[in-house]
Amino acid sequence: MLSATSGLVIFTGYLSLGGKAVTIISPDFKFLYYAHLDTIIISKLSWVSAGESIGKVGNTGNARYTPSHLHFSISQMLPHKKFFDPVPLLNDLF
Repeated sequence: MLSATSGLVIFTGYLSLGGKAVTIISPDFKFLYYAHLDTIIISKLSWVSAGESIGKVGNTGNARYTPSHLHFSISQMLPHKKFFDPVPLLNDLF
């Protein structure tokens, strides 16, 4: 799994629903959330670049009995929680 943007890794760990998960905050203060990972290969408070490997896709958390996949979301918390379509960021990555 590759990071869709450059940013600061603010969370790596295990969540009951998301399983092994990573949250990155981008320079424009968007929160990128990657969940159900099999392996996390970056550490909290590290800086990642767009396209850098952050982990391997899996089926952890509440996705335990499903095929490996990624739960990916982008949100901006302030001033109002707002979600974004991730496709433009992913298109720029590839």
